[in-house]
Amino acid sequence: MCSVKLCSSTKHNYVPCFRTYCFRINFGWVILGKTKGISQTIISNHASCNAVEFELDKFWQIEEISNIKPYTQEETACENHFIQTFSRDSTGRFAVKFPFRESNDELGSSRDIAIHRLYQIERRFAKNPCLFNEYHKFMDDYLKLVHMELIPENEIDVPANSSFYLPHHPVPNKNGDKFRVVFHGSAKSSTGVSLNDKLMVGPQLQADLTTILIRFRMHKIAMAADIEKMYR
Repeated sequence: MCSVKLCSSTKHNYVPCFRTYCFRINFGWVILGKTKGISQTIISNHASCNAVEFELDKFWQIEEISNIKPYTQEETACENHFIQTFSRDSTGRFAVKFPFRESNDELGSSRDIAIHRLYQIERRFAKNPCLFNEYHKFMDDYLKLVHMELIPENEIDVPANSSFYLPHHPVPNKNGDKFRVVFHGSAKSSTGVSLNDKLMVGPQLQADLTTILIRFRMHKIAMAADIEKMYR
């Protein structure tokens, strides 16, 4: 450590009226002594002037409905599954594998339940021949469009936990002149687990209803479209 001597002499002067001492050091004269206490008050003023349009803009930002909704862990996994497994054949058809969940819940036997539902439909057909003809036409078109295929003989007796027989039934409209076929994926197997229970639920792809309704106030002409056989 280096030591520096500031005071080269003991020479000093005393000033009685100020009760201070003047010392001579290497850098010049310094004054030492007591001082009277100084009472000092600090005043700080702040003014904030916000325009009305600024406050209104801030209000709309708070009340605005967020358009960004983060995906859940399952929705993200389902989205990645689709990207990795979907394919398109030479005819332009898209195909994707079922997004099964990784769970210990096993599918049980579902064949008896599906056959029981079939017997119920057949009893309705016996009372309503027109319904039978329309239902038969629907199934025939379903087969021709390759939306389903006949099960090979060697795959009929596969283990229950690796197959699922999907029940279906007709649901008429309000007028009763048309119907749609509903496939009951929520039907429980013998273990109490359904096909839907084993599948992941992906993110909602439909447009927000509020956004759709607002569009009707933005333009003079509204156009609507539908996709035929979307859920097949």
